[in-house]
Amino acid sequence: MADPYKVVALSGNAVIDGLLNGAAWSKTKLTYSFGASDINSNGVPDMDEGDWKPFYRQILDNVESFTKLRFTEVASSGNINFLLFEGGGGESGVPGPGATSVTSSVGINSDVAGAADAVKLGTFSLTWIHEFGHALGFKHPHDTETGPAMPGVDDPASHGTGEINSQISTVMGYTTPYLGEDNPFTVAVDVGAELNAQPGSFGAIDIAALQYMYGKTAHNAADTVYRFSDDVDFNNGYTTIWDTGGVDEIRYVGSSRAKIDLRAATLKAEIGGGGWVSTSETLTGGYTIANGVSIEKATGGSKADILIGNGLANTLSGLGGGDTLQGGRGQDRLSGGSGADIFVFKASGSSAKMAAADIITDFGTRDVLDFTAFGSDIDRDLTFVGDKGFSGDSGEIRLRRQADVVFVEADLDGDKLADFRVRLANGHDPVAANFDL
Repeated sequence: MADPYKVVALSGNAVIDGLLNGAAWSKTKLTYSFGASDINSNGVPDMDEGDWKPFYRQILDNVESFTKLRFTEVASSGNINFLLFEGGGGESGVPGPGATSVTSSVGINSDVAGAADAVKLGTFSLTWIHEFGHALGFKHPHDTETGPAMPGVDDPASHGTGEINSQISTVMGYTTPYLGEDNPFTVAVDVGAELNAQPGSFGAIDIAALQYMYGKTAHNAADTVYRFSDDVDFNNGYTTIWDTGGVDEIRYVGSSRAKIDLRAATLKAEIGGGGWVSTSETLTGGYTIANGVSIEKATGGSKADILIGNGLANTLSGLGGGDTLQGGRGQDRLSGGSGADIFVFKASGSSAKMAAADIITDFGTRDVLDFTAFGSDIDRDLTFVGDKGFSGDSGEIRLRRQADVVFVEADLDGDKLADFRVRLANGHDPVAANFDL
């Protein structure tokens, strides 16, 4: 019988290709088994001492949620065999010529039950997911023996071009989990800040590469709410959302500050290539969003949160605290809640038509409309002219009333026509102090 492997050609995407080992299983129905090791010689197989088997099955379930792979447990000698050994690190075979069965092994200490209590998704789980990645056909991003390195990843410690080699973007790297973007909770520019949790799932780059090798599957087609808090176990660390339908929401339910970012991974060698992080100031877990996934809503908590939309018609709800809301392209509905909120606008083309104007539902006396990006685009300061008509000077901001609705409009090019509009559904009519121009 022919070996159950297939040759995997490069995809043409340099980020994905940095993980491909050149071969994968040729079938999508695979078997797996649990090894019968007994590290502490107490007569109980390691896999039966603690919750090791449920832990492994969670990782298998994760892969089944976004690929066509399906796993069936067998008593012995499956295509993939999971094994614990005494020590540290891990190792795994890979699919290829002569490999009808591979072993994916991870080292633990001799307190098998204690190790099982300590290892959870998001806590010490990286090595298990990493070695399973090898068993499915992955290499390290820095390896070049069987394929190209990921862009900019010259050695195991490299963060790569655009910070894409964070372990929450790909579990196959040797770096620590770090923010692949500026830390939103600090004033300093500190891209690459280390996180306080590990990945509890395969990352956005891993998902794309495994889907390239094994195909995609539908998952969570109904409306889904993805909740995260400040507790690593509640969050399962950092997980990546694969969702194929419904009107979905990321909701923060903790008591710290939060950042929720609805943008999906771009799969390019750039900031955001491996995903944008939704997390709290404790940095103990949250979400990234896989390429091709659309999440429509974001809901923050009681503190000064940061909510960032995508190209859809988003609903961003800050609730309490002085929040920062950035809708992005699409007709967005922005609700800051109590507190002095900042509404940031950067994409003038998203709201040029009256019917497609973004809506602020609760603009207050202490809130701010941040149009500074528009001034940068036209290389001059903007000017607020109140409720006067446009004069023909570029960069004018005015108020225009239509019945009981107030529109804030911007003429960026001086043609006396609005290039941008935002609708204030109710609340305070802004004055000059409510603008950051």
